Amino acid sequence: MKQYDINKVTELFNRIKDQNTELNQAIELIDNQQNVAQNFEADLEKIKQAFYAFKNMTEVEHSQLTKAINENAVNDEELSRMRHDLRSKIGAVQSYSELILEELEFDSQNPNKLLSDFCHKLISITSEIIPIISDIKANPAINNEVKPSLDETEHHISNSLNEYFDQTVLIIDDSEYNRDLLQRRLVRSNINVLTAVNGLEGLEVISQNKVDLVLLDIMMPIMNGYETLKRLKSNSNTANIPVLMISAINEIESVVKCIEIGAEDYLPAPFNTTMLNTRVRTCLDKKRLTDKEKEYMQEILNARQRLSSAIESIDDGFAIFDNDHRLIMCNEKFKKLYSSVGKLGGTGFTYEDLINENVDSNAYLLERRHNENGDHDETLENSNLVKMKISRFKSTIPYMEQLSDGTWLEISSHHIPNEGFVSLHKDVTQRHKDEQRLKFIALHDPLTGIANRASFTKHLEIALIKTTEANRKVGLLYLDLDGFKLINDSFGHEKGDEVLKSVAAKMQSHLRTGDMVARLGGDEFAMIFCNISNKDEIMIVANRMIDHIADSIKNDDGVLHIGASIGVALYPDDGKNADTFLARADQAMYSAKKAGKGQCKLYSEL
Repeated sequence: MKQYDINKVTELFNRIKDQNTELNQAIELIDNQQNVAQNFEADLEKIKQAFYAFKNMTEVEHSQLTKAINENAVNDEELSRMRHDLRSKIGAVQSYSELILEELEFDSQNPNKLLSDFCHKLISITSEIIPIISDIKANPAINNEVKPSLDETEHHISNSLNEYFDQTVLIIDDSEYNRDLLQRRLVRSNINVLTAVNGLEGLEVISQNKVDLVLLDIMMPIMNGYETLKRLKSNSNTANIPVLMISAINEIESVVKCIEIGAEDYLPAPFNTTMLNTRVRTCLDKKRLTDKEKEYMQEILNARQRLSSAIESIDDGFAIFDNDHRLIMCNEKFKKLYSSVGKLGGTGFTYEDLINENVDSNAYLLERRHNENGDHDETLENSNLVKMKISRFKSTIPYMEQLSDGTWLEISSHHIPNEGFVSLHKDVTQRHKDEQRLKFIALHDPLTGIANRASFTKHLEIALIKTTEANRKVGLLYLDLDGFKLINDSFGHEKGDEVLKSVAAKMQSHLRTGDMVARLGGDEFAMIFCNISNKDEIMIVANRMIDHIADSIKNDDGVLHIGASIGVALYPDDGKNADTFLARADQAMYSAKKAGKGQCKLYSEL
């Protein structure tokens, strides 16, 4: 069970209540003004309703979370629900305030400075509250918040979406506030808007209407956003509809999960107008391009005489091969990707000829292989590579390929009945970089850059399986820093962060191929050493780590010393599964602490 400091909880909720007091005073002040609303009565009433709902919810959630902490019953799902509900209500206060300001700007003939100042005040206060809500986590030391990109927050982007008047957006959200805010902003730009209050209703709307984009909430009753997204992407009739996930949950795990299922992007609430318009524009553009590609494919099937001009308008590499796999025609993009096309005469050669020529000209990024003598075996490698690529081409299943210039391609082949194959080579370099970045964030500690606990657990389980098969041992070092708290308290957290990064680098320098180091949290680390022969070998490593980590930390206030206490366990001697193995290494570490720190203890010798 993850730990949570009850004092931290009280501090966070007290900060929220302080802001609530300021919000309440602002709302009471505007209530006392006569004729200030001027056609905004309905929006001001929604602001008040949302605020009082948030105020009441703050009291209830504080009490429930305190009770759960005392009973050691806090869980990630409940914390996510709490953050979602709190952000939804305070986000409505902020978004309606922004909406009033936008509409005041449109009606510049009748300025209302008092109402404008009031809205700016509300936005300022709610902007202070939202980060506090985001801190309500089981491990506040790890910040998983997703920040908007610089392109969306710092650069001026047009808010106009009027060019999309012929497209339809479906909003699926159980929050009346969110549906109203999103619909009003999109309808203002002449976009057709449909709404649904849950995933089941949304799927029904899509079955009866042409929808170009879905704005989908994550947390909903009856059918949540994750399940709705899965159904959309698993249905061939709806799989190409872009989906923007919207939610008050603003954490990287949610982003990764949605993208893995098939969402195009993620929109945190409360909604930033520029971000909303930019991401809606991007998704609608994608839908238009997808529809356009379908039209091109249909033209190829129905009117081959129009094929040459049609394929040149496609941004991706495009080629047609006959039933004997000989190239009939291709576009300029395909020729730019593979210079070998020109060397082979432009057309008439087989797909296998193209692959052979590409390999000879080093067009692909190859994995170098060696024979028994350690020399590079070019003939064997090229032969296997050609066979693999021919097999992929015939299977028609899309696959990824990296060229020697660093470009990543998504390659797919489509059968043309009685004619041959269409081959598409799409440049997905940026998408691949984004996916790799998200995977790295999900599996690595943001401060030190080494593996995090999730990645460590998975690696440990795999290491135990492989070691069992090889009849060898795994050594596990569980390390806790000595004197780290004093450095933090005396020199500050910035110096503490420098120490953690330095320790991580030192530990990494002792790794061999297949070994691993991870930060489990705070100042605790763990190291996995595979292919260990006996306890003496791993104890030598542990003692060497203690010597290497020991250091003196200096600044203007003096000198402090850092060291390490290490618990050591061997698999399978000290545990038959990963959980037991890790727990016993942890136990050995505490024994080393009690023995006077700066020591290492082997579990089997406790």
